Amino acid sequence: MLTNSLPFFSIFPFTHRYTRSSMKDAWDLVSSFSKEYSLAITYPFVKWFHHPVVYRNPQPRGTIVLVGCWFNANTYHKTWVSYLEKLGFRTYLLDLPFAREDFGATTKRLKQFISKNRIKNYTIVGISSGVLVCWNYLTKYHKWKEIHRFISIGGPVQGTITAWLITFTSKGRDMVPGSAFLRRLHSKHFPKKKMITLTARADELVPYKYARLDGVKNYKMSGWGHNSFHLDSKDTYQIIAKIAGSN
Repeated sequence: MLTNSLPFFSIFPFTHRYTRSSMKDAWDLVSSFSKEYSLAITYPFVKWFHHPVVYRNPQPRGTIVLVGCWFNANTYHKTWVSYLEKLGFRTYLLDLPFAREDFGATTKRLKQFISKNRIKNYTIVGISSGVLVCWNYLTKYHKWKEIHRFISIGGPVQGTITAWLITFTSKGRDMVPGSAFLRRLHSKHFPKKKMITLTARADELVPYKYARLDGVKNYKMSGWGHNSFHLDSKDTYQIIAKIAGSN
């Protein structure tokens, strides 16, 4: 009779491996997947019943501009505006249209917003395709000297293969790897020390290799999922605050 024996399944290494570590990993993946797509599905509708009150810090020590660009404005981002305000940063949120115009027209909207609000010495944060709007703005209008830092959150700085799914839009075509729009951006010199990229460990919409640039500092986050990365990750916004408050 065996004493101090392991459970029956443990005598099979394959089963043992999958009933312990990998089963937990599988469950974590399912949970992450569920959260990722619940955010993606609900965000166009949440604005109907979710109206977060944005906190404003009476004595901000810096300025952050969050720039999104997708088919619908994302109410979830307002929660992070308040979060950054509480950390001491006057935070602006600009949701720009994706489908109705090209990157050139949308870039003009960003320029008008910055001018109208008289924003100076700020950290500009592009979210997903909003990154390309910011990069185009900084390059086209020679605004690199006006900013503190430019942060890309999951931005398709090298394009992305998933852009082929939205080539019925002008921006979708411009986001295809190797597009003329991307080649123009890459051909222009810019101060790489002023740019930082944040990438998810696994991003189904903008995979890692498409979201970073050689010579540009990158933070690789531990989370999974493109939407979770910028809608449901405190770590993401803590890093943004850290960068915005650095010298």
